[in-house]
Amino acid sequence: MIKINRNGEMEFNQNEVSYFATVSNFKRPTVTAEDLSDSYEKMLDELNYSDSVAHIVNIRAVGKYIYFDYVQNETSSFQTIRSFPFEKQMQFFRSLVDIGKLQKEKGTQILWKTDNFLISHEEGNERIKAILHSFGDFKVYDNTDEFVGVRKIILSALTKLNNITGKPNRADFINKSDEVISFAEELFTSNDLNDIELVIQAKLDEFERQREEREEEERLKLEEKSNKKGKFFNKKKTKLKEDTPKRLSSKEYLKQNLNKSVESNSDKPKKKFSLANIKKWLFSSPLNMGIFIVALLVMFLLVNTIASNSSGKSEDEKQLKQERKVKNETLNVYQEYINGNKKKAHDKFANMKYNELPTKEDKKIYVKWLIEDEKYTRALKLDNDVAYELGNKINKDNIDDIKKINGNNSNKVLTFFIASYDKDFQTQIDLANDVNLKDENVANKLAQAYTLSNQEDEFESFIKKQEKELDSDDKALKNLHSTKQYYSNEKMEYEDDKKEMDKAKKEVSEKSKAVDKAKSKDKSKAKDDLKNAREQLKSAEDKYDESYNEILNTTSNEAIEN
Repeated sequence: MIKINRNGEMEFNQNEVSYFATVSNFKRPTVTAEDLSDSYEKMLDELNYSDSVAHIVNIRAVGKYIYFDYVQNETSSFQTIRSFPFEKQMQFFRSLVDIGKLQKEKGTQILWKTDNFLISHEEGNERIKAILHSFGDFKVYDNTDEFVGVRKIILSALTKLNNITGKPNRADFINKSDEVISFAEELFTSNDLNDIELVIQAKLDEFERQREEREEEERLKLEEKSNKKGKFFNKKKTKLKEDTPKRLSSKEYLKQNLNKSVESNSDKPKKKFSLANIKKWLFSSPLNMGIFIVALLVMFLLVNTIASNSSGKSEDEKQLKQERKVKNETLNVYQEYINGNKKKAHDKFANMKYNELPTKEDKKIYVKWLIEDEKYTRALKLDNDVAYELGNKINKDNIDDIKKINGNNSNKVLTFFIASYDKDFQTQIDLANDVNLKDENVANKLAQAYTLSNQEDEFESFIKKQEKELDSDDKALKNLHSTKQYYSNEKMEYEDDKKEMDKAKKEVSEKSKAVDKAKSKDKSKAKDDLKNAREQLKSAEDKYDESYNEILNTTSNEAIEN
């Protein structure tokens, strides 16, 4: 049993793990197991049941304690990673980056302590898993950001230290090889989680290249050995006894029959080897003709097979050589980036062919760098989902460029985001079926469009249509229901402010007419009344603008319950 998360404790029993703490360790001391179960289900759905975290199978109350029960088959404690070869450790470190991304993108705080991690040995899905993370009323007593957290856990895996407070000494490392120390140095020169991901990917690519080189060397050795063995047995061949029957190929049979024909006629005057004689032999019997045709076919197939194998082998070797070249170039790009030459790395990568990149991760980084370098058109051609990332980054400095890229509204997703920026709410509503409503930002912007264009009934109809087409637990439906509920409450204040503004406008109109109709003795008072009405209108308009912008500037994190 270990102490963890301030006043909590964790116990391990074979494949079962339990965390428990008193209710005072939670945000609300009145929280119940049922409350926690509900909020955990919502969070798990939000995380798309990610493999990066261990899943709670039961939440129960025992006296003043709340228990979280886990069942983790094929797992071991985090400390076991220290005995793995460096190459295998690197594969697990990549899954740590996934945990860091989960914290960054979903806003759930991970407890960055070594005791909070398990090693999963599930076949085909070996990875590191986090046990405790924040949700609902469950609080994680740790405010470590994902970059520092991931780096700290990686260094703990490479050293004998359970708590990393600074840069470890060489003596602290379990494997003190230059390769490991160099990797640790690169971690310390990293600036963010993306840098760590690149350092790991570069190392994995290097291992892959080395493995392929070893396999190629082994293949060549076996090939050489096989050739030598073939030559040896060729030398050892002996003649078969004359009385031993021998199966002959068509080619050999033809040769033997030709020899016999020559021998049987040896006592006759020798004929000249001529086309006429060959024709005479061929047409002397059907068997001779058949043997000749079969022999020709065999020789033709043999020549073609040799040529094909030679060509295929040549093409395979050429392809392998090209793949190794691309991997080396990719590795060099990452090394440039890690060494601080980020622009040079970006430029080198941009000059490489996207389709030849070794892995999906390499392709993601390639597209990400194109976006960072504002090469939007090229990025869009390579990955359709880039439109969502671009849409979320629209601002006054790049809106004109993005509109140019989206000439003739060629990309419906970009058109949706541009319409949101321009407050063209009807265009957003018209494109509702062409965008991914599982994206929280998209669902939020669509709800804002319906709300601020006073189309709540139409929004309700749209949601009902989606309910017929989607599963009840679909993320898109969850987003739509959450945003509708949120803006229904927010709209009350907005509508009140709009009524006050409309009333003030009417008052100004009436006072303006009164000034025109007033007699000279009443003119001064009428003008004062108009001035007051205009001041009230200005105040009402400011208040309306405030509530309008409050809706328009609401983020998806505020509008969608997690």
